[in-house]
Formats: sequence, C-alpha cells, structure tokens
Amino acid sequence: MTSRPKIDGIRALFMTVVVSASVLCACGHHAVCHVYRALPDEGWQKQDTLMFPIALPDSQTTCRLYVEVRNHAAYPYRDLRLGLAVYRPDSTLLSSDTLCLMLADEQGAWLGTGLNSLYQTEFPAGTLPVDRAGTYRIGIAHAFPQPVLQGIADIGIRVER
Repeated sequence: MTSRPKIDGIRALFMTVVVSASVLCACGHHAVCHVYRALPDEGWQKQDTLMFPIALPDSQTTCRLYVEVRNHAAYPYRDLRLGLAVYRPDSTLLSSDTLCLMLADEQGAWLGTGLNSLYQTEFPAGTLPVDRAGTYRIGIAHAFPQPVLQGIADIGIRVER
C-alpha cells in the first residue's frame, strides 16, 4: 500500500495555500492586478500570445502597467523584445507597442534579482487609460524572428492605480 495519493493531496493543498497567499500579498492597496503566466519548458512559440484579463471596476482613470520577466541563466540574449496589445472590454484595440527590455548589461551580467539560474526583472510599460469599467485584456507575444524562444520561464503583468 502506498501513500502517494495522500502526498499528492497534501502537495496540492500546500500549493493552493502558497498561491492564495501570493495573490493576497501581491495585491497591495495600489495593485489592481498582479499575475504571471508560465511558459513551456520547450520554449515560447512565436504564435502563442499570452492573454491577461484585467478587471477594472472604475472608469475615467489611468493605471500604470508593468511587465515582469523571469528568465533562466541560459537565456541566450541580453534583451527581450515583446509585442504588447491592450484591448478594451468590447474587444477593440486600445493600444499596441513593441517593447525592448534589457535583461543583461554589456558584460552579460543579469540586471534582475535572482539566485542560481532564475532571474526576475521588472519594467515599466506605460499607462493604461481606462475609459470604461470592464475587463480589459493585455496580450503579449515575443517579437524575435525565430519561431521558438528558449530561456524565458514566466511573463507577468502588474497594473497599479
């Protein structure tokens, strides 16, 4: 007789508690949203756009937008080029931009914080003018020419008032 199902249940409960605590801690009094999307170990496909729904109950305000990147030490570039699109609640395009985010300095030292092989870096990505209440969507795709980008673990979005 094995105790594997009991261990899996305990692990699932632990992960639920950790994720819930992270969400509660991440949403301070100025944070509207703070969420990450994990990328597959085999790489980020060029056609895979990460979508972040952002519920904004207030209208006529402007929020600050941040992009957060977690990269592996084996990431082969100094920068990360991203296409970012923001959609209104009615799905019309509000804005789009291409971001060039510097992850390492000229000597190849990672600019973010981290240990061993995973580094996290945060970048301001402009403002989000909210003209009506509802769920806005932010889409992010990599803007490199190759079809699969290796070495990026997670992409995050933080929206603050």
